[in-house]
Amino acid sequence: MRDVRSPIHDVRARRRVLPLVVKKDGRREAFERAKVLAGLRRALRQARGCRFERIEQLVDAIERELIDGGEKEIAATIIGARVMAHLREVDPVAYVRFASVYRQFQGHRRAPFGD
Repeated sequence: MRDVRSPIHDVRARRRVLPLVVKKDGRREAFERAKVLAGLRRALRQARGCRFERIEQLVDAIERELIDGGEKEIAATIIGARVMAHLREVDPVAYVRFASVYRQFQGHRRAPFGD
């Protein structure tokens, strides 16, 4: 028998199992796909050949990893690290761009690569 759930139901079900994001200051908030999507779009803004659908696939993969992890809470830094790992595979320049902002890169003080 086929599962005939609607796409809206699938999104709601996914949101229920996504962990809460624990910010650096200890605040907890719901995972916001739009924030991850916006960060990836900014990092990939000049990447040739990276279409919006590919960016959506990256966010889908990150969400799946969070859901599959089964945690109720996850540190924002871990989500950032996962975003960087995916970017490194897709576009090294976008990875450095994202990492430099994400890690508050300050030139020679801290390189965003070599983890």
